Amino acid sequence: MMKVVKATGLVPVHTATDKRVFGVYPAQAAKGIQDGTLIAVEIPDDIETFEVALAPAPASAPAETPEDAEEVKIPDDWEALHWATQVVIAKGILKAELPDLSDKKPADVARDIIRDELARRASGAKSPDGSGDTTQTTGNAGENA
Repeated sequence: MMKVVKATGLVPVHTATDKRVFGVYPAQAAKGIQDGTLIAVEIPDDIETFEVALAPAPASAPAETPEDAEEVKIPDDWEALHWATQVVIAKGILKAELPDLSDKKPADVARDIIRDELARRASGAKSPDGSGDTTQTTGNAGENA
């Protein structure tokens, strides 16, 4: 079970590398907690909460092939999203952890990855996994690049 703050409808979480607490919607929290990118925060007793079920982890699914791998959705307002959400999107694009660049913060690395992906989609190039699916998922990719 996962506790949700009644006043906001959000689940307080932090990342493994940044202990600053922020709130996300329960579905996003469940996914992040299950994949290890988010850590739930203990809510003080004086804050009114309700509990929701943390969806069970999917059964061992067969590995995706590049042909049926789903392209990561990048919302139109991705630049306005919390930096931790941008990191999750970037990890999805890479299908791996972010590279450790000592001269850049993870949020800056994530933004660069998302911008590069939007530029790739806008140009019609093949995706990094080699599939030909270059469907653009945002309406203003050229403006974000």
